Amino acid sequence: KADRLLHQAQKALSENGGPASDTRALTLAQRAAELDSQDPPKLLFLGKALVRLGHDGSDAFRAALALDPAQPEALAQILAPLVAKSDWPNALATAETAAETSPQVAELWMIAADVAQKAGRNALAIAYMQRSLCLAPSLPAAHSKAERLYQALGDQTAATHRSKTADRLSAYRATFKEIGD
Repeated sequence: KADRLLHQAQKALSENGGPASDTRALTLAQRAAELDSQDPPKLLFLGKALVRLGHDGSDAFRAALALDPAQPEALAQILAPLVAKSDWPNALATAETAAETSPQVAELWMIAADVAQKAGRNALAIAYMQRSLCLAPSLPAAHSKAERLYQALGDQTAATHRSKTADRLSAYRATFKEIGD
């Protein structure tokens, strides 16, 4: 029943039927989350619905992250208002805690690196980004994100290296797709 309610809420929100549709989506999302309070996607959707209607969704996002600490989207949603307010100490502490809670998730370290860079903690940003790359060395997207971080830090040499690595990995992966592996 909770899954059906979530599906109905997603449909109501995607229809863009105005305030009445948004309110209906929120009501359905709240009911789905109440019925299945241990399901991170339901809590994540509830948080998004709350934010869309101008409410604070941080409790729902925090609950989703607590249930699934490896969830980058929940962390990104928690960080969004802190970053918007330039609350760098709290944003950085939140990102670091999430990354340390799930140290094997490369995306969480990349998020922490991004927040550290925005907070002006460049050495820390590089350390977190390198940690992320160590966890996902074969993913072109990880190297592309590292390239963007190095560009933001003004290190064009490192950015170029990461760009070339991402290109090589993408070409390598494309080769295997072509031969059906």
